[in-house]
Amino acid sequence: NTVLNKGGDKDQQLSDKVLIKGNVTGETVLKVVPQGNGDNTASAPGNIFSSRDGISLVQVGGDAADNAFKLDREYISTGTKSPYQYRLFTYRGGQVDQQSNFLGDKPVNVDFRLQTAYLDSSGNVVPGVDPDYNNSNNENGNGTGNGNGTGNGNGTGNGNGTGNGNGTGNGNTGERKSRPLIVRQASSYLSLPAALSNYS
Repeated sequence: NTVLNKGGDKDQQLSDKVLIKGNVTGETVLKVVPQGNGDNTASAPGNIFSSRDGISLVQVGGDAADNAFKLDREYISTGTKSPYQYRLFTYRGGQVDQQSNFLGDKPVNVDFRLQTAYLDSSGNVVPGVDPDYNNSNNENGNGTGNGNGTGNGNGTGNGNGTGNGNGTGNGNTGERKSRPLIVRQASSYLSLPAALSNYS
């Protein structure tokens, strides 16, 4: 049983867990019975994820392959309560949040966590948004810059007749776009009330 809440803090991770102090071999399938409202687990602004977000399901003190544990389906959801997909993501070594350690006196080496899944601009499934995707695609961009009709060039250099650009200074693509992966029925749930209100 797992409550699909925001998770994060140890006392907010309301779930049965698999705790292993040794090594893991083979593959184990996890059957999760979801409860709760299905909150977004990405806690930082811009949905940037971290290894402390979400709900730890399996903690291994020894070694384990990334696929040592997997869900019995592609993702977990709360049905009609929330549109989010929860998927299982793996953190290991220095990535692991030891404040979420349920192993006691042994450090966690591999942590398998349920987190809300996002699709990044390259089509990769990630938990929230990878911090690397916050780097600007266009360093000097196409925005407002620091000037008007001056700068270092006209269509070259750092701008187009403006100080540091012809736009917002650090780019009009400052953050690569990502979007949450939602359950397949969610679009119907969102559009149906509007459709019915216009039906005559």
